[in-house]
Amino acid sequence: MAKDNNIIDELDETKITDVWKDYEKGVMYNRMMSMYDDTEDNYDFYYGNQWKNAKLGNIEKICLNVINSIVKYKTGVLSQNTYNVIYNLLSDTEDEQLQKICNLLAEKSDRVFENERLDAKTRTIIKDACINDEGIFHNYYDSINSEIKVEIVNKNNICYGNENESNIQLQPYIILSFRRNVDELKEEARNIYKLSEEEIEYILPDNYVEEQAGMEIKHEEITPMCLVLLKYYKKNGKVYYTKCTKFVTLEKDRATDMSLYPVAHFLWEDKIGSARGIGEVRRLIPNQIEINKTIMRRIISVQLSAYPKLVVNNDFITDTSSLNKVGAIIKVEGGAKVDDVRKQVGYLNATSMSGDSRAVQEELINYTQNFNGSTTDEARGNVDPTKASGKAILAVQQATQQPLNEQQYRYKEFLEDEARIWFEMWKAYETDGLILYSDEEIERKDIKTNMPIVEKVKVPVVITQEQLQKLKANIKVDITPTTAFDIYAQEESLENLFIQGKITFEEYVEALPPHSAMPKDKLQKIIKQREEAKKQIQMQAEEANSQMNQIQQALQQKQLEQDMNNNNIDNIQNQGNAQISNMLGGVQNAM
Repeated sequence: MAKDNNIIDELDETKITDVWKDYEKGVMYNRMMSMYDDTEDNYDFYYGNQWKNAKLGNIEKICLNVINSIVKYKTGVLSQNTYNVIYNLLSDTEDEQLQKICNLLAEKSDRVFENERLDAKTRTIIKDACINDEGIFHNYYDSINSEIKVEIVNKNNICYGNENESNIQLQPYIILSFRRNVDELKEEARNIYKLSEEEIEYILPDNYVEEQAGMEIKHEEITPMCLVLLKYYKKNGKVYYTKCTKFVTLEKDRATDMSLYPVAHFLWEDKIGSARGIGEVRRLIPNQIEINKTIMRRIISVQLSAYPKLVVNNDFITDTSSLNKVGAIIKVEGGAKVDDVRKQVGYLNATSMSGDSRAVQEELINYTQNFNGSTTDEARGNVDPTKASGKAILAVQQATQQPLNEQQYRYKEFLEDEARIWFEMWKAYETDGLILYSDEEIERKDIKTNMPIVEKVKVPVVITQEQLQKLKANIKVDITPTTAFDIYAQEESLENLFIQGKITFEEYVEALPPHSAMPKDKLQKIIKQREEAKKQIQMQAEEANSQMNQIQQALQQKQLEQDMNNNNIDNIQNQGNAQISNMLGGVQNAM
């Protein structure tokens, strides 16, 4: 018999799991700090819902969204670079085998980036941090496919054991919350977690959505859902986890053999005494509100006083509505004449509005953008590259982007944290050895030309658990500039080197950056066609030389045979002459 939700709440309070109690403590603290309300406000102001709950009657809600443009500019600056994970050995000893493993791990990290679409996900993390203080990744291991999975966690869906500590690895515990389909969770509890039917009955739908991200949408859940908690904590230097609902523990005290929490976060800016940091939007909201109010006041003032007002004596003219109609007949009382009508109808002249309100509005906008470093054309890249070199534009941009150096460093540190977590996961979960793939060169013969060709193939390499444990890697994130003017500056430098004859055309094409204005792929195709044509000419020349050699050998053989024939004829003639001489000599002797 299924349990009733209200009955459980009233009678079975003792069944509430310890993790749920810790979660409620975290929720209570976050409410006290207005975190959930702030989150809603931050995103509302970014998306332009800035007149929420304001009662303005029929007045249109005008919004000059300065916050949106500032956030887009700053997140764009941080998102403009590509990143590569590099594993370096901590020790100075040169161990070629371990260094090769580091290189292979770097390649595997690149595959995680590609498979998990982290280029897109990291942009979301940057955006979340800028808007709402904190962007969060949760990593878990797919043991079936031996792959690392990375998911984005909203700030509302995580509770820290110490909300004053920004270093995640120093947290006493971390609790993640997420909504799950009740029927699916019951099947997992039955088939995977092997719970009894009596325990499964306590997995019930709930409406604990007030603290969840997108709570307005959560109220519209179609299928029965319930809140599931995942708690990470450390014991003896190792990470354990417990998974539960409010009344049912699905997994308890499961060891991961990891020393790092599989959670990393990017704080837009550090805030003393806060695990969450502080973003851009919250500090801009007062300015944004005043900008909107000022433009609304100006519009209302224009509507009330900037246009002439028609004044009519209602006692003298019976049909005042006809005054606003083209070609309408105006009816008057008491047989009045036209001149009398002119005296009863008039206009109040429009009044001019002080320019102070407009000046205040523009001042607010300019100051707000100036103090956030997002107003100059050079900062945004809105310049004509034909009037300045790529290096000059890049230098100006880099100078204007100096205020974001702190965020750039924090973001790089965040990616390094991710890479360290991945390394920990490989050590913890690949107990039978980690399979990596090394590029090896093999030589084979081309089917058409029968000429030797060198190809690169992926060869599986098994890294033993002993090697992984021995490898104490220092993870470094390499940043590659990829803005339009970075690429433009690189192209300029390469072009100058080519013109000066310092590099060949082939070297110039090979060194061109990806997505360059110069069509690198087409140039590579031209070089390849030239090489193929050159090989074809070489093959034809070699074939002609071979044929010439064969002809020469045949001629030499024929000459040899002819010489042998001539020698044989000479020998026969000599032998005949000798016999004749002998015969003549015998005749003379007989005489």
